[in-house]
Amino acid sequence: SEGARTTPSIVAFTNDDEDYTNLKVTEINYNPVDSIIGKDTVDGKSFEFIELKNTGKKPINLTGLKISSSIEYEFKDNELLSPKQFYVIASKPKWFYERYGQVPTANFDKNFSNSGEKVNISNARGNSIISFWYSDSEPWSPLADGKGYTLSSPIRYPTGSPNNFNYWIASSVYNGSPFADDPGIMDANREVELGGNEIAIYPNPTQGKVFFKFDNNDSDV
Repeated sequence: SEGARTTPSIVAFTNDDEDYTNLKVTEINYNPVDSIIGKDTVDGKSFEFIELKNTGKKPINLTGLKISSSIEYEFKDNELLSPKQFYVIASKPKWFYERYGQVPTANFDKNFSNSGEKVNISNARGNSIISFWYSDSEPWSPLADGKGYTLSSPIRYPTGSPNNFNYWIASSVYNGSPFADDPGIMDANREVELGGNEIAIYPNPTQGKVFFKFDNNDSDV
C-alpha cells in the first residue's frame, strides 16, 4: 500500500571459487595445563584453541567453512579474514580471556584429543581445504603434550602441510601466543643485530634447520 515501509533484506553472496591457499593453521593448543584461578582449579581443556592466519595479500571470505573430525565449528556468514590477521577459536571464551587477556574470535564445540587426531576444515561444498593429523608421539614435540606449550608455526608464512611434524615446533613461550606470531620466530633472511661476543641462533626453539650468526662476520652457517 502507499506509504508502506519495507525492511531491506541482507543477502550473503559466497564465492564457490574462493582461494584458500593463504589460509593457514598457525597454532594449536590441544593439551593445555590446568590452571588455578582463585580457589578453583580449571581443567586444561577449557584453554584449548586453534589459530588460523591469512598469510596472503587479499581478504579471505570464510563463509561456509566448517571444522570437523575433532572439534566442531561453523564459520558465520560474511566473515572476512584480512591479510596478516588471525582468527582464534577457543574452547571456553571465559577462561581463554582469564589466561590471555583477549576475547577469542569464536568458540568451538567438543575438545581436541590429547593423544592426537584428525582436524578437517571443509568448504560449503564439503570439500576439504585443510586436513591433517597431529600427534603426541615423537617426532612431534612432547612439550605441546600437557607440558604447557603449544604446537606453533616456526615461520611467519608457513608452507607445506600441517600433516608433517616439521611444519610445527613447540611454542617459545609458555601457554602459547594466540593472535600473534610466535615470539621465537625469526625469518632466515632477516638481519640480526648483535653486540660484542654474541651469537644468535634462530629459529629458537627448532626441530629443523638452525641458523647461526656471529658478531665477527656477516654470514649465516
